[in-house]
Amino acid sequence: SLSLTLSHSLSLSLTLSHSLSLSLTLSHPLSSTLTLLSSRTHPTGTRVQRALLLEFQLARTSLVLHFPRFHRPILAAYTN
Repeated sequence: SLSLTLSHSLSLSLTLSHSLSLSLTLSHPLSSTLTLLSSRTHPTGTRVQRALLLEFQLARTSLVLHFPRFHRPILAAYTN
């Protein structure tokens, strides 16, 4: 499932499977600080969270996120 909210703050929640989820928050549309957390639940029930490094570019009307390993954007969010 994927939920994306664009307002004064940007929020992204992506669930890839029952055991892995990604969450992204951007405190302000012009902020240069992005936080991406991966949350994985192991079979033992232990949940491990870690920050994932990502590159991004913020333009006037678009926000494009990249994982360093991939050559294509994983998310492109456009505002009017």
